[in-house]
Amino acid sequence: MKMIVQGEPFARVHHRPGVCRAFNWRAHRLSFLKAMLVIAMLSHFMFATNVWAQARITFDLSRPPTPLMAVPLDQTQAWLGRLRLPESAPNDLRTVLDMSERAARMVLTVAPGPLIGVHAFTMNNEDLLLAAWHLDEASGPSTLAIWDRPYATAFVLIWNRAPFSNAQQVEAFTQNILSDRSYLSNAEILMSWDEKHAELHGSGTPTVVPNREPIQILGAPGPGDTYTYALTVGKRLISAAYYTGDPSDFLYVPERFPPLRERVGGWPTEQLIRELEGGTAHLAANRDGILLRELFRRGLSDGQFRKLFDSRVENVMHVLVTLQAEAHYADGLRAVLSAQTPGDPRGDDTVRIILRYLRSCADVDIRDIISHFLQRGAFTPWTFGYMEMRGDSLEDYEAVERAPVPEGSPAAKLSRETALAAIRKRVHPR
Repeated sequence: MKMIVQGEPFARVHHRPGVCRAFNWRAHRLSFLKAMLVIAMLSHFMFATNVWAQARITFDLSRPPTPLMAVPLDQTQAWLGRLRLPESAPNDLRTVLDMSERAARMVLTVAPGPLIGVHAFTMNNEDLLLAAWHLDEASGPSTLAIWDRPYATAFVLIWNRAPFSNAQQVEAFTQNILSDRSYLSNAEILMSWDEKHAELHGSGTPTVVPNREPIQILGAPGPGDTYTYALTVGKRLISAAYYTGDPSDFLYVPERFPPLRERVGGWPTEQLIRELEGGTAHLAANRDGILLRELFRRGLSDGQFRKLFDSRVENVMHVLVTLQAEAHYADGLRAVLSAQTPGDPRGDDTVRIILRYLRSCADVDIRDIISHFLQRGAFTPWTFGYMEMRGDSLEDYEAVERAPVPEGSPAAKLSRETALAAIRKRVHPR
């Protein structure tokens, strides 16, 4: 028998079925400590240098940006007449109203006062909420209105008289209105100011977070002597105000009144599957999560299960592992993997995502499929990564050792060596 290192033959390791392995922090404690040190240094830099202090505003916007919100911001004051106090409003409307107010306190330095009223309606197949609060006029604007859309929120400030006469006043107000409790206070904003018509346009992004979702500013005179200033923010930048769990019912989900979760029970299975097609997967993650949980609750045929992987691999695997249902659909997962073509971008992505989830779950053993991939030199380095986590026998070691590595691929070569080292430790621990 071929021996990897000196020692007695090693019995196969068995893991508790139905449970993904927890992160072994002891094995990675050095990397963890390094990461904590980097975070501490970054935090010290941000607060010591006061990077949150003020937005950086430049006035030189040759063409106004396209509004983020598909709502009539310029008609906000006219819509205020439709608002009513939510005395008998359903719970979902009250929930979104509370979230909107929480988002305003995160983003703005002016706090909402007494509630004027709310109005919920559907526009462009999205459930919107318009709410308004009185403000203390001593602080400037007299009214705060919020257009709350599933993908963005617009905070609209209304004055009884024009507040700006030059670009310097616009810049000072914009810097002061953005709360230092949010990422927006560090945004880089490009603005234009039309002094003749008292109109302003601006767009920008935060600079201290990897998520550089856009923000937008629009301002224009309203009816009479009033003036409207609208700050529109992509939902990711204020997602903490809307989070209700995984998946979140009111974040990036168009159906909110009533919530999608309450609607899907009456939809046919084929409709639920069709709803998962099209759109952008990462923006649809919450909506997909609600649909997928309903599908898995009902149960799927092999064909229906495989169809889910046509467009939503990441979201399907996330929900499947969260529900710990991967063992129930093990045959389906094996069929999906075996059907992928090496070198096809879609097939490569499908294999990469599935292996990333399954390599830390012990209730679905696909090492026979991985060994077949390794023999063909297919789907590396992800196959090596799977064996690094799951390989625990001499056969696994030999499959990795014999696997061809693509020419000019140092990442694949390193992944193979890492996998071999990990398997050696399991076969002959010292």
